[in-house]
Amino acid sequence: MQCVRCGRQSERLVDGRLCPKCFLEVYGLGRPPRIVEVTMCPRCGSILYAGTWVDVGGIEDAIRAHLIAGFKPHPEVESFSVESVEYVRDRFHGDYAVVRVRGRLRGFEGEYTSTHMVRVRVVKRLCPSCFRRAAGSFAALLQVRSVRGRLTEREEEEVLRILSTAGKPSSSIISVERVREGLDIKLDDATAARMLAARLRSLLAAETKHSYKLVGRRSDGKRLGRITVSARLPFFHEGSMVSLPDGRLAVVERIRGGRVYVRLLGMDKRLRLSVEEAWHRLRPPSPQETHHVLVAASTPTEIHVQLVDRGYEYQEIPRCMVLIEGGEPRPGEERTLLRSGDKYYLLPRGGEAQHYYKDLTRS
Repeated sequence: MQCVRCGRQSERLVDGRLCPKCFLEVYGLGRPPRIVEVTMCPRCGSILYAGTWVDVGGIEDAIRAHLIAGFKPHPEVESFSVESVEYVRDRFHGDYAVVRVRGRLRGFEGEYTSTHMVRVRVVKRLCPSCFRRAAGSFAALLQVRSVRGRLTEREEEEVLRILSTAGKPSSSIISVERVREGLDIKLDDATAARMLAARLRSLLAAETKHSYKLVGRRSDGKRLGRITVSARLPFFHEGSMVSLPDGRLAVVERIRGGRVYVRLLGMDKRLRLSVEEAWHRLRPPSPQETHHVLVAASTPTEIHVQLVDRGYEYQEIPRCMVLIEGGEPRPGEERTLLRSGDKYYLLPRGGEAQHYYKDLTRS
């Protein structure tokens, strides 16, 4: 078979007339748009694509996205991809892009490439997010509070760490203001506020609520509203001692995925609670007695202790009434002794075990 353009013999011709080389020289793999117009925010670099502002990574990635949508492959092209885009700024002849397209021809093995020159027009316009930032306005308010009334230093640090590692939603934060009750976080996107609140619920068991307020109208008459998202932290956190409705004491081992994992002190029994269940069932521990003790002796039937905080008063406790945390007590060992309901709890004292009862004792 002979190519009608170059006259060379070929086993197979594209469209029955041209060899692959001549076909690519005449038609390429298709027809790119005559001009690509990219609307870019000069402040954050996001791109307006298909009616939505997105962060695509740069001007060349934006051009690639527009080319993929606007490139019209030749009917003889089976598939194609935009392999590379080189953006060239030319003050005399105008900006353009050198585009390399790779594709497959119908009935031919392997891949072929074609290069195209496409004019580029970049339009600078503030995206809604940057426009609100420049105007000092915000679309959503995330209020972080604590059931205690104020955030502790530990809670504030944990909240800020979670918010800063939330990925894309954290980029919508305009400002973080410390107020007496907690943190007020202004955002330029309502969806991001909901996502951050959901993250606090997932990792800190926060109770979340939403409210909407009309703040005005746009120039086109549409209502302009602002969402307020409240995230209230519970009294407990990972490592906290808690009390169940029946008075038994437990420790919060983990909070993940909107679940609170609790282990009963002195036992291997564990409970998995939803955030709602944890708020409903868990209570701050309120033992009737809390003592710093010295273990005097340990027998199969009794635990003998001296109450250090009561002048080394001697006390014998039946083993059936004691739940032991942190291994079998040894004579001469210092422990913390709690009484809650009809049970005693013998807990480790100091070191890593201190977190079990640090909210109850400070000695």
